[in-house]
Amino acid sequence: MRISILNWTGDRPNWGCQATSFGLLDDLREALGEAPVEFHFVPLGEKVAADRRVRLLDPWLRRSLAGRGSPGLVTLAGQAIYGEALLSRLRQADVVVFMAEGTMTGLNFFEGSRLLLLPWLAAEMGKPVLSLNQSVFSAAPGFEPAMRATYAKFRMVALREPASLAYMRELGFSEAFLFADSAFRTEPSEMPLAELVAGEVLGPLLCLTGSGGHSGLHQSPPMEAAAAFARDNGLQVCALTWNPSVAVEMESVVAKVGGLPPLRPKPGIGYRDVSALLAQSFALVGGRYHTAIQAATVGTPFVSLPSGTHKTRGLHELLRYTLPCHALDDAQGVLDSLSRIKDDRHAFSALLAEGTLRIRQERHTALKHLRKALLG
Repeated sequence: MRISILNWTGDRPNWGCQATSFGLLDDLREALGEAPVEFHFVPLGEKVAADRRVRLLDPWLRRSLAGRGSPGLVTLAGQAIYGEALLSRLRQADVVVFMAEGTMTGLNFFEGSRLLLLPWLAAEMGKPVLSLNQSVFSAAPGFEPAMRATYAKFRMVALREPASLAYMRELGFSEAFLFADSAFRTEPSEMPLAELVAGEVLGPLLCLTGSGGHSGLHQSPPMEAAAAFARDNGLQVCALTWNPSVAVEMESVVAKVGGLPPLRPKPGIGYRDVSALLAQSFALVGGRYHTAIQAATVGTPFVSLPSGTHKTRGLHELLRYTLPCHALDDAQGVLDSLSRIKDDRHAFSALLAEGTLRIRQERHTALKHLRKALLG
């Protein structure tokens, strides 16, 4: 079976992208059993000159995706961005998997029409399109008709958390179902902590990370509050980010607050190593959806800050997690949640272990739906 995966992000240094992407491959292989499979990856990619040209046509493109314009415009836009060679490869696929993760908001071309373009074309080619590993969200009401019309062309619509599932059902997709993120498959490596961080470990780690939707989160009041909590409780901050410039800014927060010298992950470590690092840490604070999943799967409590969509709220609901997701200015709330973890970390760890086990069992049932969709 030839499977094209659209918006592939496994080629990125982002550990969360790696966890969900390679977990997806494991899901597909498990669903197919012993059947041979060949994967064709279409990376999400960067903004290119063709994107910028087609972006000028975005209002017309949205109308066309929604069925109120010319399908020919959609095809021309696809050829301009992706080229005939890629579209020819897509025609050879038996199944097409559409994975947009948490990037769909509809606020601009790159987080809206561009993501729908290629799966729309695949469906127009007569290919069965399966939606997997998605949080679906629109912050622009005018984008919803394009979403509704495009997803109506798919053979299967699966959402990775309950908030997105509820949203899709409100749009009329009664057969959409919950299939928790493939990152829940992640197993930690066996690397000891001293080999995962650059610097000397002087105390239990409090990992701080950023957010995909809020670029300044790593210097926000909640981060200062978390650094102060680490200082006052003998914890050592680890700037858990693959982005060196963000790590520098996090470290500047620690320098301002004081405490033990901060650490960074060693360059080149992979997503399974990050899970191992989290497994050997006191807690995680930040707005990264997949990093929170990786913490949950190893029983490390996390304190959530906002991401770019409703996916974090959906994750809390999925895990039945009892700590809130805090606002960007809720420094006191972050301190309160960290204090609750300190008072009974074992209980939060047990809650996450229970939630992860239940989710993994539910994923086995969802894999049966995936197999049926793959085999038609």
